[in-house]
Amino acid sequence: NQQKQKQKQQGQQWRQQEGQRQGQGGVSAVAVRAQAALAATVERDDGKASTPSQVPLLVGGECRQVTQEARAWRRELRLQLSAKVEAAREARQRLGADAHEAAMRARLEHTCRAARERIAATARRTWREEEEHCARAAAALRERERAQSDLERVLQEQEAVRARIAGLEEAARLVEGRCQEGERLREARAQEARTLRSELRASLALAARGEAAEARIRELQHELRGTHAALGVATKGGMYR
Repeated sequence: NQQKQKQKQQGQQWRQQEGQRQGQGGVSAVAVRAQAALAATVERDDGKASTPSQVPLLVGGECRQVTQEARAWRRELRLQLSAKVEAAREARQRLGADAHEAAMRARLEHTCRAARERIAATARRTWREEEEHCARAAAALRERERAQSDLERVLQEQEAVRARIAGLEEAARLVEGRCQEGERLREARAQEARTLRSELRASLALAARGEAAEARIRELQHELRGTHAALGVATKGGMYR
């Protein structure tokens, strides 16, 4: 349908252009013929007036009357030719204006059709972009909700971790207190052990000195027995052991 309308418009434009060319040619021919006739009449009248041999032999009032009629006829002819030339010029201007109006109307229709097509294309593109924006907005909203839920879950996990850290810190403080108490107890027991070791060393030293004394005593007793045996003196009542 659009192609048929386009062909129809092209045919109308061609016919208008042909009519315009024909009208302009006809008007131009009429104008040329009118101007040629006017020039020939003027030349003929001027030549008759200037050539004595061609002027009829009129005398008195008849000559004046003929001259006045000729002048009136020339004026009327000039007016008629001027009117025809003006009409031809107006017709030419009217045809030019009609052709210009037809061309401007065709151009306006073409511009309107192109504008409507651009408006329709822009509307379709705008609709598609709006649909895409709506889809992206919905996806962004879902992503925001998911991120919000993830953030809430992470915050809950952080609270749980903080609570667990607080419990572990409390347990660490308790263990540290126990360790400090055990350290103090260990220090006390170490001090006690050092004291006992000192006492043990002193006791061992005393015991060693006692054993040495006993050994010396036993040696002296043995020597004394030998001496007594040599002297023949008997022991009484187990005095010496």
